[in-house]
Amino acid sequence: MAQRVRITNGEPAIVTLFRFSGRFLSGRPLDGEPRSNSTFLRPGTEAMQKHRERPTWWAGLPGWKRAAWRMGVSVPAVTTPIGYFMAPVATAVADGTLISGATTYGGWKTYRAIRGRKHRKQWVEPLAATLGPVIKVPPTMRATDFVTVPEDFATNEDAEIVVRVPVAYNQFDTGSRQRVSEIISAKLALEDLNVSWYLAGSEPYMVAQRAPRPPDKVTFAQARQMLDSAPDSAPVLGVGVRNRVVSVDLDAESPHILISAGSGGGKSVLVRSIVAQGLRRGAFAVICDVKRVSHSWARGLPSVEYHRTPELIHHAIIKLAAEGDRRYDVIDERGEDADVGPRIFLVLEELNATMARLQKWWQANKPQGAPRQSPAVDALGDVLFMGRAAKIHCIAIGQMMTAKATGGPEIRENFATRILARYSRNAWKMLVPEVWPAPKSSRHAGRVQVVLAGTAHEAQAVFMTNEEARTYATTGLPVATPVSASHPSHGQRLSPETVPTRPTTGDPATTVPLRLVHSDNSPQQNPPVGLRMAIDLYIPDVSLAVVRKARTRDPEFPKPVAQERNGEKLYDPQDLIRWAQNRIRSTG
Repeated sequence: MAQRVRITNGEPAIVTLFRFSGRFLSGRPLDGEPRSNSTFLRPGTEAMQKHRERPTWWAGLPGWKRAAWRMGVSVPAVTTPIGYFMAPVATAVADGTLISGATTYGGWKTYRAIRGRKHRKQWVEPLAATLGPVIKVPPTMRATDFVTVPEDFATNEDAEIVVRVPVAYNQFDTGSRQRVSEIISAKLALEDLNVSWYLAGSEPYMVAQRAPRPPDKVTFAQARQMLDSAPDSAPVLGVGVRNRVVSVDLDAESPHILISAGSGGGKSVLVRSIVAQGLRRGAFAVICDVKRVSHSWARGLPSVEYHRTPELIHHAIIKLAAEGDRRYDVIDERGEDADVGPRIFLVLEELNATMARLQKWWQANKPQGAPRQSPAVDALGDVLFMGRAAKIHCIAIGQMMTAKATGGPEIRENFATRILARYSRNAWKMLVPEVWPAPKSSRHAGRVQVVLAGTAHEAQAVFMTNEEARTYATTGLPVATPVSASHPSHGQRLSPETVPTRPTTGDPATTVPLRLVHSDNSPQQNPPVGLRMAIDLYIPDVSLAVVRKARTRDPEFPKPVAQERNGEKLYDPQDLIRWAQNRIRSTG
């Protein structure tokens, strides 16, 4: 009687054949001993052999890939002899096609491997070595198995850096995620990254992309169309990523703007752009500049009051607060839609120094029994608390905008829009702690972060030359013009019937007088005088030669209010006193 064939393990040959076939077709090791923790669908990451730190290339493949390799080699090896016997020509053509295709594919893979070797050694493997322990990746896993870094990641803003995270990763706190972002940024030399986490499901991963950047420079010519099409209440602050307009609506979002920037950060450039846009649309500007020359482009403009000394700044802020009260009287009488007058921009340059000098001047000049705090500081608080209905908007500028510099934390909170440039970590945490982590500060001239409603928008400020700003400010809608100290008389409050209105048609040169209330309640009594008499009586520190030169060269020199029969022009003494206090010495 025939005896059934058995193999050494005692199994019948037919069982062994079925077992072998099953292992062959499923991609499992033929001897049944696993070399890695791979499954049919998932590649192996850990070696199952003690003498290996990581699985071999073959052992690390998922089962379906090993099965495909086996079938791809064994099937042609079996079918080719049969094909040559039954159809030699067709088989030769098929073999030639397969061989050429395999050769092309192999050559392409080899080329990619050689070309990508430097990229892997320089970027992928160092990143994986640092990132692996943080996200708990097994040390046996190859760098390319969980990190994908495109070769053009440094130049292509759309390139995606993908990190596959282990299923067991459970570090979901902000600090851990920030650590991962910092590692990628440091190892790949990328300044700003947008990182997205996708942790749901069985294959969690994260994607990092370079944050898109605003343009390197935005000239007036490039931004002219944006500026012209912007609404009256929403001046353009800059151009953001992908040429998006970054603006703030002074009526609907934030009536006041705070600018905090280090030296050379573009504070004056930004203010120049904002104010020029407002002046073009019929607004009026009160510029308080203790540095005296920060906004020389605005000197002599009919719609600008420029104050350089603490005394003049003191009175200007108090006048503006009174003007705000008048406007609210109009609103109270006529309703919220009443025309209260042109929009007013109060520009406070170097607010840190301005507040200190105002307080110092007040201590030296205050009447006996007056409060210690300067009334100008209280008036500034009134202006900031007035809101958007009065159409008075404060633009405060400084390097370190502390609560003390702005007159107190409750006053600083009125600046809902905050613009930062060349900022320190402390400045960011102090002014916009709700936006964290802080974007990296840029040394690029004109690059700013506009923070509104808890969101930071990176933008490039619009650069206008002085001449461009003057031309743009004076060639738009009818503008509001300041009135000298004697017109109207001190303390005069405009009635609702005298609220200035902006004409909608007519000559663009038409001006609308803006009457600001003055802090001094004494009536004007000094009659107009000629220049010689003014020097003798009112401005003895200025020589006649300087005054005559300034009359023809200084755009801020007062206009005459009368003329004698002999042709001599007469000037308001108060205008001349203010000019003498406010003048730039180099113009003399």
